[in-house]
Amino acid sequence: MRQCIFIWIVGWIGILGLTGWGMAQSTPLPDERRAHDVVIRLFEDGIYTIAEREAEDFLRRYPQSRWAAEVALIQARAAMQLGHYDRAMRVLRSMWDRAGDWADDYLYWSAQIQAAQGAYEEAAQEYHRLLTQYPQSNWRFEAAFREIEAWFRAGNYQQCIQSIQDPKGPFQKLAAEQPQNEWILRGRLLLAEAWLALGNLTAAEGALDVLGKLELPPGLDWQRRFLLMKIRYQTGRIIPALTESTNLWTVATNWVSLSLQAEAAYIQGRLFEQQKKPNQALQAYRRNFSMAIPVEWRKQTVERLMVLATQVELRSRVQQLLTEWIQNHPNDPIGDRIRFYLAQFPLEDYRALKRSAREVPSPEEDLQETLQKATHWLEELVRQNPQSSLLPEAWRLLGWCYSEAGRFSKAAQAFAEAVRRLPSGLKQAEARLKWADALLMENQAKAALTNYWLVATNYLQVEDYPKHFRETAFVQIIQAAIQAGVLNQAENALSHLHQAKVTSEQVQSVQLDLAEAWNRAGRPDRAQALIEDFRKRFPHSSFLPRADLILACSLERAGTYPQALEQYRRWLQTYTNLTGRLQSLMAQASFRMAALMLKQDTSTNAVSSMKTFLQRFPKDPNVSLGHYLLGEFYFRHGDFVAAEREFSHPSLRPKPDTQDPLPYYAQLMAARAAVARNRYEVAQGYLDMVITNGPLHRTHSPVPVDTAAEAYLLRGDLFLLASKAKNPDDLTPFGEALTAFLKVVEHLPNSRWVPVAWGRIGDCQFQLASKDPTRYPLAEAAYRHVIASEAPVELRSMAQVALGKVLEKEAALRTPQDQIPLLRQALEQYLAVVYGKNLRDGEQPDPYWVGRAGLAALDLAARLGDSNTLQGLIRRLEKELPVLRPRLEAMRRSLEASQKSKKNAG
Repeated sequence: MRQCIFIWIVGWIGILGLTGWGMAQSTPLPDERRAHDVVIRLFEDGIYTIAEREAEDFLRRYPQSRWAAEVALIQARAAMQLGHYDRAMRVLRSMWDRAGDWADDYLYWSAQIQAAQGAYEEAAQEYHRLLTQYPQSNWRFEAAFREIEAWFRAGNYQQCIQSIQDPKGPFQKLAAEQPQNEWILRGRLLLAEAWLALGNLTAAEGALDVLGKLELPPGLDWQRRFLLMKIRYQTGRIIPALTESTNLWTVATNWVSLSLQAEAAYIQGRLFEQQKKPNQALQAYRRNFSMAIPVEWRKQTVERLMVLATQVELRSRVQQLLTEWIQNHPNDPIGDRIRFYLAQFPLEDYRALKRSAREVPSPEEDLQETLQKATHWLEELVRQNPQSSLLPEAWRLLGWCYSEAGRFSKAAQAFAEAVRRLPSGLKQAEARLKWADALLMENQAKAALTNYWLVATNYLQVEDYPKHFRETAFVQIIQAAIQAGVLNQAENALSHLHQAKVTSEQVQSVQLDLAEAWNRAGRPDRAQALIEDFRKRFPHSSFLPRADLILACSLERAGTYPQALEQYRRWLQTYTNLTGRLQSLMAQASFRMAALMLKQDTSTNAVSSMKTFLQRFPKDPNVSLGHYLLGEFYFRHGDFVAAEREFSHPSLRPKPDTQDPLPYYAQLMAARAAVARNRYEVAQGYLDMVITNGPLHRTHSPVPVDTAAEAYLLRGDLFLLASKAKNPDDLTPFGEALTAFLKVVEHLPNSRWVPVAWGRIGDCQFQLASKDPTRYPLAEAAYRHVIASEAPVELRSMAQVALGKVLEKEAALRTPQDQIPLLRQALEQYLAVVYGKNLRDGEQPDPYWVGRAGLAALDLAARLGDSNTLQGLIRRLEKELPVLRPRLEAMRRSLEASQKSKKNAG
């Protein structure tokens, strides 16, 4: 019985189960329907990401739904809209066997995915399969067009034409069925395009004529007229083409793609150009200035605008159009090209101004303003368009602009960028050469050398590499090597030029530059060798006067003064009629000969030679130095009146905003000459000029540190000299002098005069200590600074003697018992000078201070009763200083008598 009940229950469960399953198939559950509707609505609203996700969720939850094929299709289409073509295709393939009534849709969208991925042949085959398997599909007319369109996009124009014209093919059958169907009309239009692509313009025009007899929608009719214009343009029928192009703009174009409109505007502009109607061409091209127009057509249009801009009457209009466009659309993808072209306008203006300046000079502000406009656009390009393909050329032109403006640091940076971005070739070599030039102008000679050598040696494989590039690089290597002080590299470069038999004036000039550099480097022998070589290579050179003058300078540098003077005299006799730029050589020769004569102290002749130079060449750059050298000559010979006159000559007066130190040397020497004449107030005026322009008063002082320090020293001495003349016992001036000397040690610590200043500080403290004994330690410290310094042995010896005197004075202030250690220290200072203990490698004792130290030591040793030291000192000083022998002999006899008396008394 139980068994029967069990069977009955199982049976009813099966029946209920089957019934439930059947109901699920025939009547969807409410949740399933809602899920289906959600997918549909999301897709229709274009919310593809969520639509795809909801479709996937639907198929997971309801795999057996009667809507599964439809939802899978929507999932694939959503993925396709999102650009996930592979994912879309996988979804379609996974449901292919269950497509059912959606099978033709699956084929259509499969073909669409293939086309979207660029697999046009596979797409064409898929469309054809749809047409043959489902001839009544709702997609049949569009699929017929899409098939031939795919062949067209694949570049298989013959297959495209064949598929259209095949009388048994799907297209012709459908055309017979509905000749006015828009997809069929589109196909006929595509036939014309295919013939056009094959270059068969006659067949293309024939196809368009046939199409013209049919009633076309506005958009297709516009395209037909566009193709007719294009064909007539290509066949040179300008007037009919222009007529057709004009008709294109008499109707609304809302249904025509912007790409076709852009091409039409571009062709119309070209047609007007061929008709010599530039204004109308400009108007046509203006149509392509919209952000909606495809970038490629805007780019081509800008190229044509720049051609129009070569016509003077349109130049400003094109410039204005491009300027306004880029200002309103700074992020346009072709903004780099527009900015680049906008830079060309002022660049052309600048070059024209430079050319015209040879005849009629242009105001400098006009040149700079024009150059700045070009610089502005190029700077904006490199800043706004960091990925532009125009950057290499933009950086190159920017470097050129900076260089022309004299902004060589910026020019070097720009040319460096250009070199980095340009491919190896002619333009890179040119940019590298300009980079090196900019570095050289910035005094970065070593960095410039590297680039010059690369230009000279690393581009020889470049086709049509200009010979002058390499020659220029070698010439510049010589200049850079001279600036960097690596003259052997200059010699190397010069040998390359000689091997290439380059004889230009530029090469001749740099060979002489190199000779002068060897002179300055202290190698007059190398200079003479170069001059000898120069005379052999270029016996008729216009630079021979300069070469002979350099030879005279090299003889002077070598210390062979008689030969040098003779060479200068011979030079002046040989080249008596030089004019123009060579006149400066005459001045140089006259100056150098006179300067050398003054150096040789050849008295009257030297002075008259320099005065002749000054009278004959009053505007020569060496005039101020000539007066200075005359001043030195007079000063050496004790003619302080003449010396002060020359040192204070107007040509040697300090000039504002210059860094020339010579006027301040002259002011200092004028002060010395005035002091020698006891004109202390006048001397103070000269010194104040130096001091107030010195580094303690001006940030960028033209006064060298040593000159300023020397002025402070002399200024301090003036306090003492002026006071001594009035009141020798007044100690106040020592305090004033001390202030001046302290300026040197406190504010000019790198000056070579610091040890002298410490010595003078010690002297002042020593004098002031006579009224204020607390100053003796300050004097002692000052002298010890001198002793520890790198000063000459004379100055250090003087300081040690002075230190001994300070110690003696300090001892006098102590009790008799405490005096002895200080007096012993004083004696040691004296003995250090006498016996050369203070000498350093290569130094010889100074006889004067050995004598002063010896006498001081004798006196002190006598006071201390140190007979052994006295005897030794006397013997030493008799040998070292014979002039003191009579005095020393008297001291020895006195000492011997005293010792004998003590011995007898004992």
